[in-house]
Amino acid sequence: MKELKGKIKCSCGSTMVSVIGRKENPKEMLKRRRGELLLRASLVEAYGRRAALALSTYGVGSRTAARVLARLHKKESSLFADLLEAQKQFIRTKRYWQVG
Repeated sequence: MKELKGKIKCSCGSTMVSVIGRKENPKEMLKRRRGELLLRASLVEAYGRRAALALSTYGVGSRTAARVLARLHKKESSLFADLLEAQKQFIRTKRYWQVG
């Protein structure tokens, strides 16, 4: 994350760059969850490094990241605090979710 500064761009110049997990296959994800990839890419395009941080936080998905990033964070520490709260919420509630 230290290397991410300013606008995040592909080597081709595109700003539509998405964040995926290490174990996720990009081609499989593109087939199955195109909408989520587009949401992630739009977050990275709009928020840059902060979106990458949010999307790489354990338990924080695209929608939660969008909700957290939509709040005004003048300092990165307040962003980290909100991401930590989202992570705690995920850990508290994940056992009740239905896996389909």
